[in-house]
Amino acid sequence: DSISVGKTYAFVGSALYFLGEWEESKQNFIQSEAILTRTTDTFSLARTLMSYGALEKKRGDLGSALEVLERGAQLANSLNNRRLQSNIQVNIGACHSELGQLEAAYTLYTEALQGFEAIEDKRGQGICWLNQGRIRYKQKAYQEAENKLLRASAQLLAISQKTFYTTAQTNLAYVYRETQ
Repeated sequence: DSISVGKTYAFVGSALYFLGEWEESKQNFIQSEAILTRTTDTFSLARTLMSYGALEKKRGDLGSALEVLERGAQLANSLNNRRLQSNIQVNIGACHSELGQLEAAYTLYTEALQGFEAIEDKRGQGICWLNQGRIRYKQKAYQEAENKLLRASAQLLAISQKTFYTTAQTNLAYVYRETQ
């Protein structure tokens, strides 16, 4: 059926993304979107758009990433799916951060954090605190950066998210270097 085919294209797109085959990944996400748009599976379409937007961000096309992610956000909002909404907000926040729109990014991370807290998603919470800490570091608000990064570190270590924990610790070292 169409839903299974659309999901398969999205799965292949994600696999190709992680293999660094970005152009082929993009084509699979486009195919998935085209198929899922003609179905009633709004959730899978929103997830496809989230992954496609993350790919566009990785490729450096922030305008395209934001456009795709905003479409995904509209669908996630219509579903009232807090996890999906929050994950998309994190991705949109990352685009704004790269564009230097730090307060917009911080606001999105705060909104995503509220969603993750509502569903008790510890990983999502840790990632939001990490991203908030990184923004405050860029803004030279070192005390707030330290607080957010310490909170992120504790949370991410407690749930064995070692890669994100290491990133939080590295950013914490940057804060300490600036304040010593």
